[in-house]
Amino acid sequence: MNKLLTLKKFLKVNTIFLIPLLLLILGLFYINNFNLNIKNLSETYFNIIFIVLFFPVIFLFYKVFKQIYTLFFQAKLKIAGYELHKKLAVLFSIVCLMPSIIISAFSIFTINTALEGWFSEKISTAVSQSVEVANKYLVEHQNAMKGEALDFAKQLNANAISFSSDQEKISKFLNFYISKNNLTDAVLIGTSRNVLARSQFAFEINYLDLPNNYYNIANDGKIIISNDKDSNKVNAFIKLDQFVDAYLLTSRFIDQKVLEAIRKSNIASDDYKSIELNLFDTKVSILALFLFISLFLLLISLYVGLGLSNRLISPIAELIHASQEVGRGNLNYQIKNKTLLQNKISELKKLGNAFNKMVLDIKNNRSELIEANDQLDQRRQFSEAVLSGVYSGVIGLDKNFKINLPNKTAEKILEINISKDYNKKFEKLFPEFKPLINEIKYKNNNFVEKKIEFLKNNKNYILISRIVKQINENQIIGYVLTFEDITDLIQAQKFAAWSDVARKIAHEIKNPLTPIRLGAERIVNSLLIKSDNKLLNTSEMILKNVDDIRHLIDEFSSFSRLPSPVFENINYINL
Repeated sequence: MNKLLTLKKFLKVNTIFLIPLLLLILGLFYINNFNLNIKNLSETYFNIIFIVLFFPVIFLFYKVFKQIYTLFFQAKLKIAGYELHKKLAVLFSIVCLMPSIIISAFSIFTINTALEGWFSEKISTAVSQSVEVANKYLVEHQNAMKGEALDFAKQLNANAISFSSDQEKISKFLNFYISKNNLTDAVLIGTSRNVLARSQFAFEINYLDLPNNYYNIANDGKIIISNDKDSNKVNAFIKLDQFVDAYLLTSRFIDQKVLEAIRKSNIASDDYKSIELNLFDTKVSILALFLFISLFLLLISLYVGLGLSNRLISPIAELIHASQEVGRGNLNYQIKNKTLLQNKISELKKLGNAFNKMVLDIKNNRSELIEANDQLDQRRQFSEAVLSGVYSGVIGLDKNFKINLPNKTAEKILEINISKDYNKKFEKLFPEFKPLINEIKYKNNNFVEKKIEFLKNNKNYILISRIVKQINENQIIGYVLTFEDITDLIQAQKFAAWSDVARKIAHEIKNPLTPIRLGAERIVNSLLIKSDNKLLNTSEMILKNVDDIRHLIDEFSSFSRLPSPVFENINYINL
C-alpha cells in the first residue's frame, strides 16, 4: 500500500517531465516506423519536438516565474529567512543551471562541428564518387546487356528464313542462347504485342506492359535498355530487321543487393545535396531545436533548484519565525506538527522538535527564574536598606578596584555620586587609600585595616578603613571597602584628656593656695596690731595675688566641667 501511494505521488509530481518524454519516444517511434528521411526530419521531427515541449516549457516558465515572484515578494516584506532563501535559491539555481548550460553549449558546438565535418569537401567528393561508381556499375551492366542484345539480334536476323518457318526451332534457339549467355529470358513479339516466340521462363508481364514509344524508338534502329520496376532485371528491346514484324525483348538479372545499394546511394546523395544546399537553414533548425531543449532543461533546472531551496528554507523560515515569537516573549508558541510532518529532512525535523522542547523547558523554568530573581531583588533591597542605615561607609569594588556600589554614608563622607563616579578607579579618585589597596593587592591577606587621613574642604578627616577580598572558587571577584569617620571621636578624646589634665593641675595648684592665704591673713592681722604699714602692704599684696591665682585656677577648673546652666524666661508656646 505504501509503495502504491509512493508511486502515485511520484507520478503526480513528475507528470510534467514524464509526458514530454513519452511524447518524444512516440515521435521517434513514428519516425522510425515510417522511414522518414533526413530531408523530412527537419520538417517532422523538429516540429514534433517543438510541439511536445511547447506546453511543458510554458508551464515550467509559469512555475519558475511564480517561485521567483514569491522570492522577491518575501524579500520585499522581509519575511523570516528571506535572505537565506535568496542565497540558497541563487546557489541551487547556479548549480543546476551550469551543467545544463555547459552540456547545451557543448552539444551545439559538437553538432556544428559535426555538420561542418559531414559537409566538408572530402565527404562531398566521396558521396559524389560513390554514386558515380554505383551508376557506372549499372551502366556497365546496361552496356553489356546492349552488346548481348545486338549479338542476339544479329544471330536471329542471320537465321530469319529458317526461324520464320519453324516455330519450335526458334524456341530452342532462344533457350540455348539465354542459357549460354546467362540471360534470364527472351521473347519475340509483334507490333500488336502478339508473341511470335519465347524462351521457357518468359512471363507475360515482361512484354505486355511495354510502353508504346518503345516501338517507335526501336523502329529508328535504336536499342532500348531499361530497368524493370518490379524485379531486378535489365531489359533490352530491339527491332529484328530481317523479320517482317518482330522485336526482341531479352533481360538479365542483376544482384538485388547491388540494385538496393545503388538506389540507397542515389537517395542518400540526393538528400545530402539537398541538405548541403540548405545547410544554413539546417544549422539554424538544429540550433533552434537545441536552444529550445536547452531552455526546457534550464527551466527544469531552475524549477528543481528553486523547489529544493523552498524545501530547505520552509522549515528554517518557520524556525526563525518561531525564534522571533519566543524572542518577543511568546513562550506558548510551538512549531506545528503539520509543518514537522511535511518536512522530509529528518535533521530539520529533529531541530524543530528540539526547538519545541527547548521552548517548553524555558516556559517551565521561567517561573522559577522569576521567583529566584524576586528573591535576589528582595535581598538586594534589604542589603541596600541595611547599608543605607549603617553609619560606616561601605563601597563595593570590582576586581580592578573600580567603584560599583557605595552606600549613602560613603557618598556623603567622600562626596561621590554613583551616577557620575561609577566604574572609576577608586585609588585615582582618592590617592590617600592607595597604600591600603596596594597592601591588599600585593600581599596574601584576605583583609587589611589602616587609619587613613585626608584633607577635604580645609578640614582634616581621620578614617579607620578596612578592605576585604570577595573570593569565589579561588578567584577574586571583587572587594568590599568599609571605613568609619573618627575625626569627632579623636577631638572628643583630646578634649577629655585636656579636661582631666586641667582638673588635676587646678587641684594641685589650688591646694597650697589656701594655707598661703591663711598665713597671709594672720600676718596682716598681726601687723595691724603693730602698725607696721610696710609689711602690711606686702601682706595685702600677697593676699591679692593669691585671690588672682585662685580666680585663674577656678576658670581652669571650670574648663574640665560641664558649663553652668544659664536660666532664662522663654514663652513655651513660641518655642
